[in-house]
Amino acid sequence: MLRASFILILFLSIPLVNAQDKKAVKRAEKYAKKGAKSIEKKDFEASLEWYTFAINEDPSIDAYYNRKGWVNTMLKNDSAAIADYSAGIKRNPSTTQCHLYRGLVFKNVGLFQAAYDDFSKHANIHGETRQTLECKVNALLFLKAYDEAIPYLDQLITIVPKIEYKYIQRALCLIETNQLEAAKLDLNTVTDKFNQLFTPYYYVEGLWYLRKKDFKNSINAFNKLMSNAGGGAYGPDNYWYLSNAFHGNGQLDSAIIQINKAIALQEKPEYFLDRGNYYAELGDLDKALIDYSKTIELDSTITGAYNNRTFYIWFTQKEYQNAVQDLTQVINLDPDNAFAYSNRSYAYYGLKDFEHAFIDAFKSVELEHRNPYVYKNLALMYFAIGEEGEAKNAVEGALNWGFPVDTDPEFQDLLIKLGFTK
Repeated sequence: MLRASFILILFLSIPLVNAQDKKAVKRAEKYAKKGAKSIEKKDFEASLEWYTFAINEDPSIDAYYNRKGWVNTMLKNDSAAIADYSAGIKRNPSTTQCHLYRGLVFKNVGLFQAAYDDFSKHANIHGETRQTLECKVNALLFLKAYDEAIPYLDQLITIVPKIEYKYIQRALCLIETNQLEAAKLDLNTVTDKFNQLFTPYYYVEGLWYLRKKDFKNSINAFNKLMSNAGGGAYGPDNYWYLSNAFHGNGQLDSAIIQINKAIALQEKPEYFLDRGNYYAELGDLDKALIDYSKTIELDSTITGAYNNRTFYIWFTQKEYQNAVQDLTQVINLDPDNAFAYSNRSYAYYGLKDFEHAFIDAFKSVELEHRNPYVYKNLALMYFAIGEEGEAKNAVEGALNWGFPVDTDPEFQDLLIKLGFTK
């Protein structure tokens, strides 16, 4: 009798539960409509409350999470927006639209890899569209994954061949992947097919000329960019690349003026590294040392800062122990760097530590036997320990591989001592 009563109670409760569910769905729909009206009035705080009520009543509707997330984005509550979209994804993983919108928030907060992953998941669920292709391209450009962006740009150009900007983006990617001739075809397409050039074209054209080492035309292109956009279209990189062009053109003072503008906008390690090089070439080693050290402070993995600090500062000042320390850092970061071993062998030679000098020199030859500088080092070391025959052999190696004799008084003196020249 007890069991029968229980079944009867359960049976009678089913219609009641269903009725309650239907009422909850209706309430959720009503709250969502109020949320939409609040959005129209730009009353985002009220809209947030209505969509929260809607989700509480019916948590199965993907659109409620999307709209609540969008409202949080408008309120600049990015973390809350991400949480809303994530809840929608968890609730409806096979049908959700939340990947697309969460990806947009990830991109806005600088999480470009997470954004790209979300755009890809959205495309996997709903199919690739022009919107997802464009979202992927933008994320990949921020990630500097230029080779990955090119196939998506190919698809976009096939879908919408009359959009100038896509050719410019693809040209940029081709330049960054060293496909300069293909990039030129895209730039030519822009000039041939479109009536008016806009600012990003000059940026990419300037970069193309810079990579081709046509520094005068690069300067002209970047100057056009500056005059059209006040330098703002691509931020401080405008000034950085213009400084590179001036440097290539032998105008070091102008290069420093431009790199200073870049640094004033953003302190990137590569800016300080280049400015350090400019100062070093001008002979201002104190300022160069400050900039190389600042580069390392900002990013301790940039091997060029250690190499250049060694070459321009420590070797000039005969601070060989400092040189050993910097070059050891380079080798730790890049164990197959033949030139770092070669330079460290010279630093050890300066310290008269011939054992380590020879070890590093032989390692350098093993990694790159065409490096003339290591043969110069071997010649110096063999001569220092009285092995003149081996020293002459090393000199031959340096000369055969193109050592720049005219720029190295130390090597010129060695050639005289060994009877190669008078």
